[in-house]
Amino acid sequence: MDTGDWTRAFAGLIKDQIAATRALAGRLEDEGQALLQRDLGRLDAVTADKQRCIESLERIESERRALVSMLAGRPEPDDFLGLLRQTDRSGRLAAHWEELVGLLESCRERNVQNGRLVALRRAHLLRSLAILQGSPAAITYGRAGLASTGARQRNLARV
Repeated sequence: MDTGDWTRAFAGLIKDQIAATRALAGRLEDEGQALLQRDLGRLDAVTADKQRCIESLERIESERRALVSMLAGRPEPDDFLGLLRQTDRSGRLAAHWEELVGLLESCRERNVQNGRLVALRRAHLLRSLAILQGSPAAITYGRAGLASTGARQRNLARV
C-alpha cells in the first residue's frame, strides 16, 4: 500500500470515527436530558442507541489499528503518530485527528457528568428508602468505631 492509498484509507476511517463520535455525543446529551427528566422509557431507548454508537466506534478503531499494524508492524499510538507525520504533508489528517480527539474528550466529560447525575439520583433514592424503613438520615459512629443509628429502627410505611 503506497502513501496515497494509506492516506485515503485513513481519511475515510477518521471521517467515519468523527461521524460515529458525533452520534455518540448526541446520545450522551439525550441521556443527560432523560436522566434529568427521569424518563426511564427514553433512557432505555437512548442507552440502546448509545451502545450501538460505541460498537460502531470500536469496529472503526479496530480497522484503524489493523491498518497501522499493517504499515508499521504494531498498532501502538506512537507508530500511528509517526505514520501520520511521515505521510500527512498537508496536515489535513492531523487536523481531522485533533478534531476526533477533541470530540472523544467531550464525550468522556459528558459521560462523567451523566455518571455523577446517576450517582446523585441513586444516593437520593437510598436516603428516601432509609427514611421509609425508619432509619435516621444521619448515621453516627460509636466508641468501637462501628456505625450506629442511635435510635431504634421502625418502618414508617409498608408497601
